[in-house]
Amino acid sequence: MEETKKTQSPMAWVLGQTGDHGGQYILSVVLAIIGVAFSLAPYFVVIGVVQGLMDGVKDFSFYLSRCPRAMTPSSARAAPASPAGRSSAFRLPAP
Repeated sequence: MEETKKTQSPMAWVLGQTGDHGGQYILSVVLAIIGVAFSLAPYFVVIGVVQGLMDGVKDFSFYLSRCPRAMTPSSARAAPASPAGRSSAFRLPAP
């Protein structure tokens, strides 16, 4: 009779590597996914503007209400307020 080896799933292996910080790792992945979703938002605004152009909308306020949302840099929303905040993000925890 052959013995079958039980293989560990990739997710179980990753969570095993994180040790006691598994919850923080999952939180970081969820926040990264949210960040990607918000970085796609300006493209949807541009789609609305292009649809307005193609539909022949001549009301300038239609475009003025949409352009500031598309031009807001995502780095301005995500950057820490102080230099100390930026450097603390790259510190490794003490062993």
